[in-house]
Amino acid sequence: MAFHVDRHEKHALKLPDRLVAAPALTVHDAANRNQPRRFELTMRMMQGMINGRRFDGTHVADDEIVDLNSVEVWEFDNRSMLPHPMHVHGLQFLVLQRSQARGSMGWGGLDEGHVDEGWHDTVLVMPGERVRILLAFRDYSGLYLYHCHNLEHEDNGMMRYYKVNV
Repeated sequence: MAFHVDRHEKHALKLPDRLVAAPALTVHDAANRNQPRRFELTMRMMQGMINGRRFDGTHVADDEIVDLNSVEVWEFDNRSMLPHPMHVHGLQFLVLQRSQARGSMGWGGLDEGHVDEGWHDTVLVMPGERVRILLAFRDYSGLYLYHCHNLEHEDNGMMRYYKVNV
């Protein structure tokens, strides 16, 4: 198969003069800034777990309940040998910090730059890495999912509910 380009299109895409304003948010807004809510990511026999628990479709643990209008720091701690793109439903968040466990492989390029800038709903957590994110639970209460976005991990249990209480 071959592709033959027979003309050149000029792309004149331009950003709008005014973008939607992002809400101001800093780590100092988080009540738990010195003690982040931890989520340990592990794999056992290809079964994904978050804090030692698999998805069962009904249960929300006490450490998965947050208050509406709160701001929190969450920390994903990848104890497995596989990368986990962690996705949080219902909001967007800021990436605050990445750190590697002693003796783990460095993942240059992920610790700085465009990968962590701006608002996200998914963050890649490499093996042996801890990633802290800043979340604001401002608009809606209810039940939401957070999970690994690797389909095989998600389908094999690395998915949980979190609940936003009024």
